[in-house]
Amino acid sequence: MYEQFGTTFEDDLGNRIEIGGELTEQALANLKRVVVSQWTGRGNHLVLTSLDFHMSDVMRVYMTYGSYVEVGKLLLMADMRIYAGDRAHVVIGDDGMFASDVEVLASNVHTVFDLDGTPNKDKKTEIGPHVWLGKGSRIIAGSTIGRGSVIGGFSVVAGRIPNNCVAAGNPCRVVKRNIFWGRRRARPVANYHELPTDFQDVPAEYIGATIDDSQPQRRRWGRGFRR
Repeated sequence: MYEQFGTTFEDDLGNRIEIGGELTEQALANLKRVVVSQWTGRGNHLVLTSLDFHMSDVMRVYMTYGSYVEVGKLLLMADMRIYAGDRAHVVIGDDGMFASDVEVLASNVHTVFDLDGTPNKDKKTEIGPHVWLGKGSRIIAGSTIGRGSVIGGFSVVAGRIPNNCVAAGNPCRVVKRNIFWGRRRARPVANYHELPTDFQDVPAEYIGATIDDSQPQRRRWGRGFRR
């Protein structure tokens, strides 16, 4: 696609793909791993803010009827599937690390009605920056995961997970608060803060106390790619 259309593609139905960031050798290689498996209707919008990160497998995106999907610059991604149907809105923040077989199910697929005939609307689905999704995680439509959190393998997130916590299970629940995580493997030291500065690889903005579940978080992601 890049060779033919450059960093922006738009068809006559208003479906649009935007690619941001520097088009390094890594980014161009990753373009071949982004597969738009479904592209139905008008006004779908896929924003890839950067592809300059380690992607070991394919990211498949399914979009229908005016959906919006924004994927930030991740740390690492194995294989991932994003389903966004019928005006769904999905935002994935920067600096995330996603294990294999992760799915974001941001659509009911079929319409659900209230008794008065009003159709239920799909809610925004947000994965904050610096989130680690374990193998086999499922993120259900309308869920929010706060920055710096860890989701255990094979968990099903169906609701709000706060920042800087570990959550796991089906349904996913907080099991530990006030944590932060780094990409490097664990080391035989007593304390992260005792490491040499060069080894303290977690940006300060992702180290913080968990905000109570009942308190709304200030969201700083999801602004979209703009030139």
